[in-house]
Amino acid sequence: MARDRMTRRRFLAKAAAAAAGLGVLGLGAQCGPTPTPQIIEKVVEKEVTKIVERVVEREVPLPMVGERKLVRFLSSPWILDQVPTDKMARAYNEMQEEVEVRPESLGATTWAGADWMAKLVKQQQENKLEWCGQMVMFPFMHLVARCKMGFHVPLEDLFAASKVEGAATLLDDLLPVLKEDASYQGHVYGVPYSYEVEMWTYRKDWFADVGYEEPPKTWEELWDACDEVKKKFGKDNPDFYPYGWANSLYAAYQPWIHTATDKPYTEEGLVDFTGEGLPALDFMKRMVEAGLGPAAGADAASHYDLGFKELIASFCEDNSRAPMMAKSMEGGFEKWATGRMAMRDPEKDSGSFFYGSCWTVLGKAPYPQEMADFYAWCYGPANTSMQQAIIESGKTPVYQSVYDTLLKDPKNWFYAEFMLAGLELMKTSIPYPSNNYWLIQDGAATKYLQTFLEKGSGQEAEEVAKKIMDEIKVEIAKLEVK
Repeated sequence: MARDRMTRRRFLAKAAAAAAGLGVLGLGAQCGPTPTPQIIEKVVEKEVTKIVERVVEREVPLPMVGERKLVRFLSSPWILDQVPTDKMARAYNEMQEEVEVRPESLGATTWAGADWMAKLVKQQQENKLEWCGQMVMFPFMHLVARCKMGFHVPLEDLFAASKVEGAATLLDDLLPVLKEDASYQGHVYGVPYSYEVEMWTYRKDWFADVGYEEPPKTWEELWDACDEVKKKFGKDNPDFYPYGWANSLYAAYQPWIHTATDKPYTEEGLVDFTGEGLPALDFMKRMVEAGLGPAAGADAASHYDLGFKELIASFCEDNSRAPMMAKSMEGGFEKWATGRMAMRDPEKDSGSFFYGSCWTVLGKAPYPQEMADFYAWCYGPANTSMQQAIIESGKTPVYQSVYDTLLKDPKNWFYAEFMLAGLELMKTSIPYPSNNYWLIQDGAATKYLQTFLEKGSGQEAEEVAKKIMDEIKVEIAKLEVK
């Protein structure tokens, strides 16, 4: 069966759109209070001499392929498209006598939106779970709610017990900021196969032609650079934009607010639309009115399309977009580059928004140890073939040892240029607070800001920001009612 090529942006959009349907799971972004699902075990106590052995009985037999344990995991489609997980699974299975690992794409099933989540939780509740793992888990979106309900399990003990090369030291090699981001109440629940930090992707040749050999450092410089690029390369072309962004909280509005302040989040752990972040919304609106930015934003696919047509000079997006764009067009590495976004005041630095794309082991999994073993073998730092494939896909490695080895290899110099810039930015970034409110904020922000950023909308940043925050607080109050 052909794999459905679902992009990360489409997947996230589906997840956000389906959030209301997840109320029964305690994961709803815009829903009322729901009880935490109870994982029910049938327990039999059997006396053996003087020891009481607790045996958890499954409602169905353990999944097998002949005499081998069948270790199945569900993956977001773009991962299986971008890195050779299927190939690695076949190689792993050839080395095993007792285990067969089977990656399965969500895009190749009817499990879209909330359906797959509901089915897995139901199987967990009934102690009939067929799958052992799931990827990806985005900590900013999923971590708190899923950990509270036991959907994922901690990984430390599984790695400690693993006999796979490098498993015992995998978490020590993981970049500390990513380890912290995927941790909840002192335990690590996910390990990224790659991460993203929101950056400025730009046509370095065009900006150099107007005097900006390096990325603009301030909003004033950015305005001047974009204005000059438009005059030189997009004169009299209403379809040309020197700057682009998506109608997205994580890929546009959040990183823009980071550029405005060293305090992008409120004391309550919310994106600060009405306070420190308000000037960012106002600046984006002024860019739209001046024809320097797009009306209402665009998605990542539009950025690619506009880039190939030479109708866009730059955009803010995941840092992997730059090498992906560069390697997909002739002379791309001489044309496209990435840098940190211009700031309102460089003295007030909060970095940018970042996140890991994590693999996880499911609670109530039939074979949790075997799942962790495969993950550590396939995506761990000791598998240099997979790490090289991740680099060549344009994705950013997550282990310090990979930066110390593969990214110093001369054959990877053009990837290193992009990836080292992202690493340095991520290390200085203020992380998103650990809470269950991100989807609520995304829903409110994209609802109001898309209209606000239409040219001639007549709306003021302050009134729109207030509407966003008011709606967020109302929805959070519903979520927290006991």
